[in-house]
Amino acid sequence: LITSRKTAAGVHIVSRHSPSIDGFVYYPSSEQDKANNDALLQNLSWEDLLPEVLENDVPLALLNADSCYSIDADHPLAPRQLGYPTVTTVVTINPNTGAVTDGLCYLEYSDGAYFSGEALHLTQTDYDQDSQRHRTYVHRFDLSAGMTYAGSGRVDGALFLGGQSDFRISAAGDNLRLVTTQRTSDSSDSFDHSLYVLQVDATDKQLNTVGQLPNSERPDEIGKPNEDLYGVRFVGNRAYLVTFERTDPLYTIDLADPTDPYIVGELEVTGFSNFLHPVSDDLLLGLGRSADNRVKLELFDVSDFAAPVSRGVLTLGADLSWAYTAAEYDRHAFSYLVGDATDRLAIPLSGYVSTDANGWVERLQLIEVRDKAEADGAALMDAGYLSVQGLGPNEYPDGLSRSVLAGEAVFYINGTNVFSAFWNDPFNQTGPH
Repeated sequence: LITSRKTAAGVHIVSRHSPSIDGFVYYPSSEQDKANNDALLQNLSWEDLLPEVLENDVPLALLNADSCYSIDADHPLAPRQLGYPTVTTVVTINPNTGAVTDGLCYLEYSDGAYFSGEALHLTQTDYDQDSQRHRTYVHRFDLSAGMTYAGSGRVDGALFLGGQSDFRISAAGDNLRLVTTQRTSDSSDSFDHSLYVLQVDATDKQLNTVGQLPNSERPDEIGKPNEDLYGVRFVGNRAYLVTFERTDPLYTIDLADPTDPYIVGELEVTGFSNFLHPVSDDLLLGLGRSADNRVKLELFDVSDFAAPVSRGVLTLGADLSWAYTAAEYDRHAFSYLVGDATDRLAIPLSGYVSTDANGWVERLQLIEVRDKAEADGAALMDAGYLSVQGLGPNEYPDGLSRSVLAGEAVFYINGTNVFSAFWNDPFNQTGPH
């Protein structure tokens, strides 16, 4: 499974499959092995290679040669070598009836899938041996027309999907914005980060690069030498990027003109943000690590887009050793409830306490974003936490936690146990249920 997503067209399940061929010798050591392999390949049918889709245990005639796409090896952008014996499959299901309504397959490896309201973008990272550089391929399929192929494009660098890094890609109409990273052999500057804007050319079935940073007119690099890329968030015609080596520069980027994106402002703070969340048009929340490697929340005032400022830092788990939060890399661990003047959020917090009987503890940390209507007066407030406690003999806290915020109620799900409390009295919790 690569991912799944619900859109107006239905529920889409994206998966990949590497066929196995009985009797095939993957590392032939003799001419006879090679001859046997050739004979097996000559006798293969599509049914031997394509995954089977069943509905209520009944096979469907969904995937066949006509519904599968492959790279045109003669295209000037094509990889020099087509590398993976892998089938990427997309199956669409009607969420009301459970019936399979559509499907397509792509006869290559795909390392990620990004859905916008109108389109599916399959991404594929390739390493070119000649240049020793990564390239990223993007293939677009229009969802409104039954996953019809709309075009492909290629950019330099790697777009790593998974965790929070799929925030590196964002669609706005016919424009696709993405941020890639290229590792270099220069020890004084190991990373090159680039922002691209691709535009659909429906006639030629291409995603053409119409904007890029850096470029000849705007040569300033994204990030200082040896700074890796961490948090990325696209919000409308704006983008926020966080790079880090010893300090955390937060970059603000204007995307209003897709042909001319440019860096507007920059703010240097200690530590870094791995996950960025827009609180309002004027406030941005960053979740990451402090300079002393603790879990950190920081509130940024971006009302002056050219001169962002920090409105305060909240460091969590001061009594914990090796504290971390899964919300840094898994958005499902991040719960957010919007209010009129104050927003509420909850994130799991894990760490070690030497005085605890089990040593390792799991908590649900509650935080408020107060006075958000006035960016210069907004602040973060620690509202307490729920914790995993009262477990039976030989029971231990689970590493998987989620939460639900419903009005004044807080529900903390840790493994198969549920704890609950009211927001304003979190330490008076009940559970496990």
